[in-house]
Amino acid sequence: TDSGALHGYGSHLIDLCRWLCGEVTEVIGEEETYIKHRRVKENPEETIALAKSLVRPGGVLLLAADNPLGLKHWAGAPAEAGAMGRTRLLELLPGAECYYPLPDYRAASEIYSDGRLPGKGDLTGMVISYDYPQFLRTDVGASWDKICQEGSFREFANSYLMVWRRHG
Repeated sequence: TDSGALHGYGSHLIDLCRWLCGEVTEVIGEEETYIKHRRVKENPEETIALAKSLVRPGGVLLLAADNPLGLKHWAGAPAEAGAMGRTRLLELLPGAECYYPLPDYRAASEIYSDGRLPGKGDLTGMVISYDYPQFLRTDVGASWDKICQEGSFREFANSYLMVWRRHG
């Protein structure tokens, strides 16, 4: 869309990328990480390096990561093993595009981009993700409003979806 947000189409993103880009190497994991059905070590840097090495020239790597600074963690949700912030991801995936799935990458109902970030009021009524605790430490809607108003959404997004292309 012109806005850069995919709104209700977050669940179809990987199919869209396959259609647009051809081969897609997926890195999926919570307790165990697999790349093309091969188990890899839990070291995120090694995992990303291996994933990049498997992408053919012109191919695309999609990498979803939990953000250890995400608002859901400030509200009390536990961080995933291998959680990684945006700055570190961009260092490991130079030139990657960064997207912001909400409520998070596992159950995205909306996906924002650097071309279309949410503003104050856009996330006030965001449905709380399934892994939030029963009793929240903060008013999530009011917190999103403050974060967006201050221009800090990128740092406090719950997770990231990185799209990295191998050129050549």
